[in-house]
Amino acid sequence: MKNGKVEVLKPGLYFVYAQIYYSDKHDINGYYVMKNDEKILGCTSTRHQDTQALETCYTGGLTYFNFKDNLSIRGLDSNRFIILDPVKSFFGLFRIS
Repeated sequence: MKNGKVEVLKPGLYFVYAQIYYSDKHDINGYYVMKNDEKILGCTSTRHQDTQALETCYTGGLTYFNFKDNLSIRGLDSNRFIILDPVKSFFGLFRIS
């Protein structure tokens, strides 16, 4: 891991997953999972209340990575409160083949 990005050292098909745990009053929360600078997965949660709430957004899928490709997360908006407890907010990948 370098600068918030996971670098892939073995090319292959990978299962990618991510979950972010939010605690705020926004109607829309979400993020993109990035392979290099390309959006490969996204997650958006919506609600219609004006109260502080806790919610998670999870996504996962398969994609091919080459040697030295990287994986990262980019929020839809930077003005969100995310709980960075590693049991609640995380991302990663594992090689299938």
